Amino acid sequence: MTKTAIILAVFILFQTNLFSAVYTVGQGKAYATIAAVPVLSPGDVIEIYPGIYNEYKLFTVSGSKDKPITIKGVGVEKPVIDGTGLDVSGVGKIPRALFQIDGDNYTFENLEFKNADNTNGHNGAGLRIMGANVTVRGCKISKCENGIMSSGRASVLVEGCEIFECGSRHEIGYSHNMYMGGVSFTLKESYIHDSICAQNVKSRAHYNELLYNYIADANSGEVDLVEAKETAAPNSNAVLIGNIIIKRSAPSKSGIAGNNSKFITFGKDGKGERNGTIYLINNTIISGMEKNKPVWLSSKTKAELYNNIFYGNARVLADIFSKENSSGSNNWFPAGIEVPAGLKENIQGKDPGFVNPEKRDFHLKSNSICINAGLSSPEYFDGAGVVHSGVPVVQYAEHLKSVFRKSSGRPALGAYEYIP
Repeated sequence: MTKTAIILAVFILFQTNLFSAVYTVGQGKAYATIAAVPVLSPGDVIEIYPGIYNEYKLFTVSGSKDKPITIKGVGVEKPVIDGTGLDVSGVGKIPRALFQIDGDNYTFENLEFKNADNTNGHNGAGLRIMGANVTVRGCKISKCENGIMSSGRASVLVEGCEIFECGSRHEIGYSHNMYMGGVSFTLKESYIHDSICAQNVKSRAHYNELLYNYIADANSGEVDLVEAKETAAPNSNAVLIGNIIIKRSAPSKSGIAGNNSKFITFGKDGKGERNGTIYLINNTIISGMEKNKPVWLSSKTKAELYNNIFYGNARVLADIFSKENSSGSNNWFPAGIEVPAGLKENIQGKDPGFVNPEKRDFHLKSNSICINAGLSSPEYFDGAGVVHSGVPVVQYAEHLKSVFRKSSGRPALGAYEYIP
């Protein structure tokens, strides 16, 4: 190769890396369908315009950390990826979701997924994530067998999303609004509600973070963090900060019988191992009935509870594992509830001082006993064993928003700081 040819090749490579392609999809755009978009490269962007897209897509190419591949809806109305009539069983070359992501470093924004539902019980999903460093932001997912699934080497951030009414009558015990696994899973500032069959949030990931979410009205458990091969490793921890988590008192709207004792579970549901601690910090946890188990350690895992409000008529820690392996301080409990010995400096009473619990307004009134009652510096350990501050920095704002949280002294208990 001549010197000139070498220089030209380097220039072309430089230009290719510098300028990423933008593919537009929609009526009157460069591509009528998502499937028609060519093979992607790091940094490429697919812009999908409003409309209904009755199709699926398998993403196999990886982006890079500094140049992720982005697929986003353009406009105020989200484009709808509709699985009505589609086979998303994962058989052969068919993906097991409307969007299946096998590559790394992707971002999905402002999209709606619905109706990924097989009649053959293969657990189709709106999104199925197998790759690392995948972000799902500002999306809406409903009426799929599973809203989002992840496994393998997946590390996933779900932020500002609404996921609801997912589940399958063909796979009652295995279909959830979210069914996550892999290396890590973070759920942030999202609204997860009304699962049809089982859990709102189920995860078998090594490490889990649930931050400032509104999770409510599951058919079975609200949060179910159980075992897989990844959780046998040390520091298979979970942290829940600033969430509003509500267990319904009425039967499920789906007509499918659910497990009313499940609420927040940490441990295992099979024969595997789970090594780790669940940290609950500044959550507002509302029980709908006495048989609920707001915190249930289903194995010899540990729980640390700080600055939470447990409201309702349920037992707080109902089994021997939970009682023996729980510690913490500065929580509010209903009067008459048995509180494990490892939980110190608690407040018990009839009323934590909510503005209007009947209408699910769990902000604090000015005379609430929970104001300035929290531990000032709670901490937790992540999936690598690194310690972090657990002080909440924002609070959830209905729905899919957050506002800055600042206390005038010690933090208030629960998910909301009192703001005059």
